[in-house]
Amino acid sequence: MGIGDDPAHVHARVVAVRDAHRAHLRELFDAGTLVMSGPWTADDGALLIYDAPSMDAARDADYPLARPMN
Repeated sequence: MGIGDDPAHVHARVVAVRDAHRAHLRELFDAGTLVMSGPWTADDGALLIYDAPSMDAARDADYPLARPMN
């Protein structure tokens, strides 16, 4: 999702992948990669805190919201 995306489209995308997103976060948490996470109060994003050896390693996580949406 990029800056300037239509908020309704962004919300629809989040809702469409929410279950996969939560499952992915659980896997990262169980593996010790994700330390903590939680949504913004407006439900328009979240804070994710990783324990990774580098910024590149944190960015390289296979993340459901980063995948193209049909």
